Amino acid sequence: MSGAEASAAALAAAAAHADEGTSPPSDLRGAADYRRHLARVLTGRALAAAAGVS
Repeated sequence: MSGAEASAAALAAAAAHADEGTSPPSDLRGAADYRRHLARVLTGRALAAAAGVS
């Protein structure tokens, strides 16, 4: 979404794609699905902080 306004909805949409192209391993510390979920959540938080959107 190049050039999109940094709204909460736009950042959530961008974060939803954060796990694409990743293939995290499953181990004793977490399943791959959980790690992909974390990638989306943490990317969303980082984007919101960088854009100053809460």
